[in-house]
Amino acid sequence: MVDLRPVTRALVPEVEFGTAGSSSDPSLVFADTAVHHRVGPSVDETPRMARAERPPPRWVLLVALVLAGAVTAAALHQHVMWFDELQAWNIARVSSSLGDLTRHLRYEGHPIAWYLLLYALTRVTGDPRAMQLLELAIVLGTYALILFKAPFTVPVRVALLGGYFLSFEYGVLSRAYSLEVLPL
Repeated sequence: MVDLRPVTRALVPEVEFGTAGSSSDPSLVFADTAVHHRVGPSVDETPRMARAERPPPRWVLLVALVLAGAVTAAALHQHVMWFDELQAWNIARVSSSLGDLTRHLRYEGHPIAWYLLLYALTRVTGDPRAMQLLELAIVLGTYALILFKAPFTVPVRVALLGGYFLSFEYGVLSRAYSLEVLPL
C-alpha cells in the first residue's frame, strides 16, 4: 500500500494526519478549524471574485439579443417550410372548432399547445408564414430568458444562442419544440 501522506501534506498544508481509533487507519485532523469554517472569500480573493461576479452591462445582452434575433429572422425568411411544419398548420386551419381540432390530433405526436396557438392564428390569417412569425416571437422570448435570467456566465449564455439545437431546431423550424424549450 502506498503512503500518500507526504503528498497530501505538500498539497494541503493545513491538514495534519493523526490516528483516531486504530493506528492502521489514518484520519484527517484539522490543525486550525477556524481556517476551515470561515465564511466568504479571504482578503486576497475578494477583488478577483468581485470582478468575476459583476453583472455585464445590460446593453451587451441587448445587443446579443438583437443580433441573435436578426440572424434567426433571416434564417426563418430563407427557410422553406417542411411537410411536418405545414401539416400542423393545415390541421389547425381545417379544424372548425376546438373539439374538431382535438379529433384531428389523435394521430399526431405533439402536445396540443402548439396546435392551439396555430388554431388561433389561422382564425386571423390563412398565410402559413404567420406561423414563422409566431416561431420568431417564441424564440426571442427564449433568447431573452437565456440572456437575462440564466445562471451561466455571459460567454456561455451568448454561446447557447448560437448552438445548433437552440438556433435551428428550436428557432428556425416551426414546430412545437420551441414552445417546449421556453419554460425551461
